[in-house]
Amino acid sequence: MKHFKHVLYSVVIIVSLLFVGSQIAVASVQPITPDKICMTSDTGAQLVVELEKGRIYKQNLDILEKENIELYKQNSLLKEQLKLTNDKLDVANDLLKKTEDLNKIKTENLEAQLKEASKPRWGAMGASFGLGAAVMGIIILLLP
Repeated sequence: MKHFKHVLYSVVIIVSLLFVGSQIAVASVQPITPDKICMTSDTGAQLVVELEKGRIYKQNLDILEKENIELYKQNSLLKEQLKLTNDKLDVANDLLKKTEDLNKIKTENLEAQLKEASKPRWGAMGASFGLGAAVMGIIILLLP
């Protein structure tokens, strides 16, 4: 938008200078014959300067128009890049959420396993003791 205002300002200056230059040329012209125009050297010099300024302003305007087009292209590319970055962020957030959910499930499973492992195993110990006593009894009976 800033460049557009600058371009518009340049156009206004060019038009103003061309208008002033044409008024100076018309005011200082003293026709001698229908196909000849006379003017003072100061007026001629001023007209040449104004025309040169107009040419330079036109060149600057062309450059600014090209720069403006380039800036619009860059703006479009930056918007696309921003969209892609936001899409990547959304994917990363989804992945983080899924990872957190998976870790929560793993933690719950490990806590359940720990709770189960910390329970006393009296039945298993009794069965082991009974089996050991039976084996000892058989060994003692077979030895004499």
